[in-house]
Amino acid sequence: MHEIGDPYFTEIASGVLRVGARQGLTVQICHTGRDPDNELAQVRTLIANRVRAILIAGSGFVDARAQAAVKKELQAFQASGGRVAVIGRHHLGTDAVLPDNTAGGRTITEHVLSLGHRRIAFAAGPPALTTVADRLAGAGQALGEAGLTLDDVPVVEAAFTREGGFHATWRILEEHPDVTAVIALNDDMAIGVLSALRARGIAVPGEMSVAGFDDVAVAEHLSPALTTVRLPMTEMGEQALLLALKPQSSRPRRRSTAHTLVVRESTAPPRE
Repeated sequence: MHEIGDPYFTEIASGVLRVGARQGLTVQICHTGRDPDNELAQVRTLIANRVRAILIAGSGFVDARAQAAVKKELQAFQASGGRVAVIGRHHLGTDAVLPDNTAGGRTITEHVLSLGHRRIAFAAGPPALTTVADRLAGAGQALGEAGLTLDDVPVVEAAFTREGGFHATWRILEEHPDVTAVIALNDDMAIGVLSALRARGIAVPGEMSVAGFDDVAVAEHLSPALTTVRLPMTEMGEQALLLALKPQSSRPRRRSTAHTLVVRESTAPPRE
């Protein structure tokens, strides 16, 4: 996984560990830092250690070439009897649990639009990640129904982290001071957005609405509590390991998740 300190991956890991405990398995967690070369090195190490199964959690890359070397290693691993499953959209040709990213991006954007916001900014992670691309695609669908496009609103790219959300917000405030709502493409970024607004003395949601994506455990305990899209992250981890424990099939299996809009105190109609 990319980073165990990110609460998204913490909750996925808890699902994997839960199933592992029931099955009497030892689970090893490796960090890739969203670096394809590091991911390749980790996969090779796991294969050399003769693990039974490999799970890859988190976004793939829009450009399939970024994971071509990992795909080759995993194909050889599976040919020798190993099992692989992924969480997220990857170009690896394996069993996969697919978060409802596009539909969720549409849902959270529809919610902010329904409140009356039209001057919306997005705090987005790197566009090379399929998770970012899919969530933005859903946002674009919602904007289109409101007569807008993604080209009409600021989409500020930063690290897909809390620090990235903080820096993206600083840029939004400096370059787009008329914005009335910020949609962060994950909750970790949204926490950074709230921190930046607090540092600037901007009231949420009185002066700026903020929404996130994932519904990590801390989201409801923030001040204000975060409006977000809930993904079943623990269940996603469970499903991934259960897929990996099944006998290999002739074609990759897919398990899609649902999503739920969770409206809390961080969003409100724009101030007149």
